[in-house]
Amino acid sequence: MRRFSFSTPKKLALPSSVDCTSLKKRFNKTRFRLNRLAIAAACAALFAGERMAEAQINKANNTTALNATGSWVGGVVPGAASIAQWNNTVTAANNSALGGNLSWQGISIVNPGGAITIGATTGATLTIGTSGINMSTATQGLTIAAVTTLGGVQNWNVASGRTLTVSGASAINNRVTLNGAGTVTLSGGNTGSGGVTLTSGTLNVNNATA
Repeated sequence: MRRFSFSTPKKLALPSSVDCTSLKKRFNKTRFRLNRLAIAAACAALFAGERMAEAQINKANNTTALNATGSWVGGVVPGAASIAQWNNTVTAANNSALGGNLSWQGISIVNPGGAITIGATTGATLTIGTSGINMSTATQGLTIAAVTTLGGVQNWNVASGRTLTVSGASAINNRVTLNGAGTVTLSGGNTGSGGVTLTSGTLNVNNATA
């Protein structure tokens, strides 16, 4: 006959005292680390959102007014955090009226098929943000006939052989710096007092109040 033996389970050793202060410090330290991770993740998401918001939105190959969704690839009108860009999607010279008040972070002219004109619309103003006007690689010129105001200090960069013409009334109420070897022509009246700094290239002023 087989015999079985049973052993009495050992009792768990419990600490005689608990250091509540130490545990609290550990808990707070862990919570602080988790908060830092959460903040870092939130900042990364915000930065990614800003990068998306500042994406260039390309002009569609038509002359639809610029305040209309049909005027832009993807059906999204550029806003105050976006760059309005003309590239090779536009296959010929393009003249599109402003259509209404618009505010863009900046303007970029790359390689459209012809010269670009932003036409005037009565009572409408184009506000250009701190990204300014980038024509550093432009293959065509740009004329802004619309009423224009500057939303902040900015640079206008015009490549050699290219011309940026501002023929509409403008309010250069923030300083603009002209870069690049190209030509900037101001032929519309200016009601602002921000001033223009020429670092390179050519500046033509064809209006006594420009």
